[in-house]
Amino acid sequence: MRAVAIVCVLAWCVSAAAGPDRATAGHLLDGVRAFQAGDYPRALAEFETVARAPDAPPDLAFYLGPTLYKLGRYQDALAAFLGAGAGGDALSGFYLAQTYYQLHLYRKARGVFVALRGRGLGPRLAAAAETYVALIDALYAARPLDAAIAAYRAEGQRLHDAGRPALAAEYLEEARLVEALAR
Repeated sequence: MRAVAIVCVLAWCVSAAAGPDRATAGHLLDGVRAFQAGDYPRALAEFETVARAPDAPPDLAFYLGPTLYKLGRYQDALAAFLGAGAGGDALSGFYLAQTYYQLHLYRKARGVFVALRGRGLGPRLAAAAETYVALIDALYAARPLDAAIAAYRAEGQRLHDAGRPALAAEYLEEARLVEALAR
């Protein structure tokens, strides 16, 4: 999977290099290399440079979302994934699900993990996805749902008031999903 992503980046870089702005392709490739090396702050700087370029690739969230996730900036990662409709490929979907999980949006995470079944995750990630699903199911079997619903609604309102409507909507949707469990 990672090799496919690298080949796609290199192909984009080659085609972009033929265009008017070779710098964008260079920054994207430098960001991918930094990500692979575990230098997530540098990767983020490179990807943010690409994001400001007029010829930024439409699938930049494929790179930006996982980088923000690795930096522990989960709300920003979710915003990047949502803004670009990322998650269409299995690896981005896995990062999206993990981001939901880290934000305690467990029902949203579970839905993505379940949807990833049979999508080419590979044995290690598929097993990890199944583990997440089992953990979430156990959590909701033992958790007082009314308190969770209230907490999700409060966070949704806080995010809405802070001018982050897309993130607020995710928390309010999570409240609805948990509420459906309580019935």
